[in-house]
Amino acid sequence: PGAGAEGWQLCDAADWEDACTGPSDSCTWSYDSSCGTSQPTRCNGSEVAGADAIAPTGSGAFSGCRTRWGAAGDVYDLSGNVKEWTSTAVASGVYAIRGGAYNNLEDGRTCDFDFTVGSEDFAFPNTGFRCCYYMP
Repeated sequence: PGAGAEGWQLCDAADWEDACTGPSDSCTWSYDSSCGTSQPTRCNGSEVAGADAIAPTGSGAFSGCRTRWGAAGDVYDLSGNVKEWTSTAVASGVYAIRGGAYNNLEDGRTCDFDFTVGSEDFAFPNTGFRCCYYMP
């Protein structure tokens, strides 16, 4: 977000990753437990038989696909379901896209996977967005 931005905004890449790695900053994937160990079917990704589409956020089938933030609540689907736009520009008109989607392998759904970008007019069915709340 720009300087002085406040309220709900498209998350920047650093805040998106912080949400994924959890309060201990130690998770590799956004899992509710054992978040440093690969569990390819914990989230909606290509290893899940029949999971070839977006699932509702916090879906019962993927209820463990979340980062636990204690009293602040849980953040769902950071390691699967849809890739997510961020407000982080990597070049003029090109923005970082984080996470992995239902059609990505487990290694492409890690919290620190950052090899996807898109131009302002990019659109694809496996790409969504998440907003973060920024305080002044």
